[in-house]
Amino acid sequence: MGDEGGRNLADGFRTAGKSRRGEVAPPVSRAQTGGPDHEDAWNKLRIIADAPKFGPDARIRLITCRPEDPASVAFDLLRTRILRTLQTNGWSRVAITSPTAGCGASFTAANLALSLARLPHIRTALVDLNLRAPGLADTFNIRKTGAIEPFLAGKMLPAQHLFRIGQNLALCLNDTPVEGSVAMLQHPNTIRVLNDLNRSLLPQVTIYDLPPMLEADDAEAFLPQVDGVLLVSDGGRTDADQLRECERLLNGQPPLLGVVLNRAEDGAG
Repeated sequence: MGDEGGRNLADGFRTAGKSRRGEVAPPVSRAQTGGPDHEDAWNKLRIIADAPKFGPDARIRLITCRPEDPASVAFDLLRTRILRTLQTNGWSRVAITSPTAGCGASFTAANLALSLARLPHIRTALVDLNLRAPGLADTFNIRKTGAIEPFLAGKMLPAQHLFRIGQNLALCLNDTPVEGSVAMLQHPNTIRVLNDLNRSLLPQVTIYDLPPMLEADDAEAFLPQVDGVLLVSDGGRTDADQLRECERLLNGQPPLLGVVLNRAEDGAG
């Protein structure tokens, strides 16, 4: 990944209030507080012993929890805005995508999930659905995560595939590209497995890392399963026409929650 500017993420975030929504899978009820069954489901997830700490790591570029760090502040601001929108509308499922590859969608998804995980009362699930080019395992520097395809096909239990960082961040990762990715994202088994995962774990927020919108139809195929979309653009490569095309494709889909401007030119040298 290139050098993502933490401050630019906050400065470049804008909301795009679309009123129309697609056919969205029912969100987990906020009235459900998570009893023993849900605690048991979380406790069964494998803990990553050498998981990245909430501290600076220049190689994998995960956020620091030092309040004064610009990257931490930027993602915390993004977290607050996203949570406010989700809680106001009773939503829980967020897709993160971009116009083209290399804009930093996976970087944003990973760091937003980590920022959410720093809130002890918020449980978050992060799912790598960039089936053509999975990247979250590398972002977290987690090896041998296994292929996601058997899990999405219903052949594996969450405890057999998912990992857990701390008490409130579940990771559904993938280390093997999937042929026929669009068909898998639309398959009834995939939809059922992901819905069952949300019912089992009851996360307050589920983040789906999706492929770029303008390079294939994978992201568009999955959008009916989410409550809202966060679009990540790149200050050095994304142009206005690409953003307009993404907004056109999102018309009639779940609402665009906002646009994150990554790597913006800010004159800082």
